[in-house]
Amino acid sequence: MQRWLVYMSALLIVLAVAYGAYKYANEAKGREVVVEIGDTVYVNYTGWLYDYRIYESARVFDTTYPDVVKDNKTYPKTVSFDFERRRGEPFKFKVGEGEVIKGWDKRIIGMKVGEKARWVIPPSEAYEPYLNELVVNISVYEHWQVIEKMEKYYFESKYGCDAEEGMHITHYFWGWNATVLGIENNDVLIQNVPEVGKEYMTKYGWKCVVLSINQSANGGDGDILIENNPVLGQKVSTRDVTNHFDNLKYIIDKQRKYQGGMVDGIVVGISDENITVDFNNEVYGKTLIFDVVVVNIEKS
Repeated sequence: MQRWLVYMSALLIVLAVAYGAYKYANEAKGREVVVEIGDTVYVNYTGWLYDYRIYESARVFDTTYPDVVKDNKTYPKTVSFDFERRRGEPFKFKVGEGEVIKGWDKRIIGMKVGEKARWVIPPSEAYEPYLNELVVNISVYEHWQVIEKMEKYYFESKYGCDAEEGMHITHYFWGWNATVLGIENNDVLIQNVPEVGKEYMTKYGWKCVVLSINQSANGGDGDILIENNPVLGQKVSTRDVTNHFDNLKYIIDKQRKYQGGMVDGIVVGISDENITVDFNNEVYGKTLIFDVVVVNIEKS
């Protein structure tokens, strides 16, 4: 009888300890720190986007991991990826203060330290607006005069020196040889002397080929027929394009007003007649994917 009482007492003690541990575990779980509005959080992340016009699969446009930056095989990068930006520290932001895109502020709520998540964020909760007027067509074929007239101040801004008769220069935009014929009042006369069939690197950022030269065209000023040869997905200098085409000068103003600043364009299409360049910031108007892990939470 006494032995039975000992066994029962021991069993009750074990059950009491087990119940206490269970109760404590559940209470502790209820006390786990989760992200709330007003908290400051630290996260590591890798952001992906997909643009069917130039990529065969999703590409990384940003990350906090230095190893991801170095690994282009596992983590192929977008054209606009910033390889120069310093990385290695978690990204810090205050929840609900508009310091990040809406999709982040919304999805971070309730997460715990060490928790991982994959967020698929539509454009309405990411970066808008995407502006159709920032997608422009540049002709594959362009014409340029053999005898070119340029105002003196413009010559000085492009070549970094005063014009002198007989001086030899490399054309500021097309990259071929040219000679200053003379100076008339406020104008500089330049004779362009490209070679037919030769390839030149242009200020667009792509190469061109001179197809033909007609010295007698345009009333004796001549005509150079040029074929532009870009590569799909390559960057295009926004500054140089807007200087080259007066009707595209609005691009930089639109970028600064609606998308946070000037960015280079990207060749997104090439046809027999036109080169399509998208001057929208690459993340604008796209569904973005983020692989996120919460590193730390500072309660407000």
